[in-house]
Amino acid sequence: KQWYQRRVAITAGGTMLDVVRNVNIPWNPDTEIITISTDSGMGSKEQARVWFFNQYGELAGSVWISFASEIYTWIRWCGNWTPVPRTLPRDKKKTWTIAYNYEEQRLTIHCNEVEIQNVVLSDSECNIVSWGRTWKYGKPTQIKFDSGDTASDSYSFSVLTVDGVWDEWTEPSA
Repeated sequence: KQWYQRRVAITAGGTMLDVVRNVNIPWNPDTEIITISTDSGMGSKEQARVWFFNQYGELAGSVWISFASEIYTWIRWCGNWTPVPRTLPRDKKKTWTIAYNYEEQRLTIHCNEVEIQNVVLSDSECNIVSWGRTWKYGKPTQIKFDSGDTASDSYSFSVLTVDGVWDEWTEPSA
C-alpha cells in the first residue's frame, strides 16, 4: 500500500511528565502528538490506555496497548487487537507516539520510531458499526490515562507542524 499524507515536521516534546491516572489533560491534536514511555515486557499483562475526550468531556476515542504474549494495539470502537510487528527492539523500554487528525479521521501509532498503525477511521476500516458515534462525536481536546493503565510511565506532547504538501508517507526523523 502506498500512503499519502501531509508532510510534517515534529519538534521533540518537552520534559516527560509522570502519568497521573484519572485526570483529564488538555491536548490539541491539531498541533500535538502524544508521546508515552513504557517499560513493560511481553507477557507482563500490563496495558497502556489513552482515552480521548471532546470539549464537553464526552468520550471521543481511545487507544490501548497490551503487553500479552505478544504486544498488541487496539483502536477502541474500530477493530480488533492488532499484533505489533516483531521487528521492534526487544528492549522493555519503549516510546510510543500517537497522532490523530480529526478532519481526516487518521490515527497513527509509532513505537520506537517504527510505524505500527496508520488508519483512516471509516465504515470500511472499522468493524464496529457504531464507531462514528465515538470517534466523530467531537474533536478531542483532552486525554486521560485510566486506573487500568498499568504500563504508561510518563508522557509528553510533541509539536506537529503541517506544511500542507501531500507526500508519500516517510518516517519522521527524531
